[in-house]
Amino acid sequence: IDISATAEAALRRCVDSGHTRLVLTEHDNTDRIKGIVHNNSLARRLMNEGPDASIGPSVKDALIVPETKPLDDLLADLQRERASVAVVVDEYGRTAGIVSVEDIVEEVVGEIADETDPAVAGVRRLANGDWWVRGHVPITDLEDYEINLPVDSDAYNSVGGFVFGELGRLPKRGDMVRANGYSLRVESVRENRIEAVRIRDHGSEPAAQQLEEPEPSETAEGT
Repeated sequence: IDISATAEAALRRCVDSGHTRLVLTEHDNTDRIKGIVHNNSLARRLMNEGPDASIGPSVKDALIVPETKPLDDLLADLQRERASVAVVVDEYGRTAGIVSVEDIVEEVVGEIADETDPAVAGVRRLANGDWWVRGHVPITDLEDYEINLPVDSDAYNSVGGFVFGELGRLPKRGDMVRANGYSLRVESVRENRIEAVRIRDHGSEPAAQQLEEPEPSETAEGT
């Protein structure tokens, strides 16, 4: 949307498009990016200043990156800048599109499911008490198994997305992260996507204890 638009017009665009953020342009020229604005900021401007309020004070600088930037580097840039969206430009400086943290996560772990998607089985208990979990399984589904991991719906909602976000780079088999007393080890990766994760509840175990090597029968697929 053009930066000259009112807070009401910009907020209406957010509602109509279903997006929480808008990329602002100048003179309707998509190659002249002026920044990013969040719908929460627009709502505050609308309530405090009225429907004709300027959106200028709510504009944040846009992270602009080249098309050739690797995904893991882009994710690191977004995390460093505490941004969720970047504007991608081609070799001539023209706007090629935008990319979000969710786009990156979906590229690595597969399409992110929401509450309207049909449930897909992907969790099973192993003989030693660990859990074998497919990367696409929503983190909230783990609550049914009394596994409680941090949830950040703005960045991810799947187990693979959580692990990817914690790593801050493209995953490889054997990578491990810890959260809320659990160890999550990447057991299977395919085309940069986390296919499966082994979760162990450490409980009172020493923090330095590591996960044992997985049984071959559990890691044969997708490696």
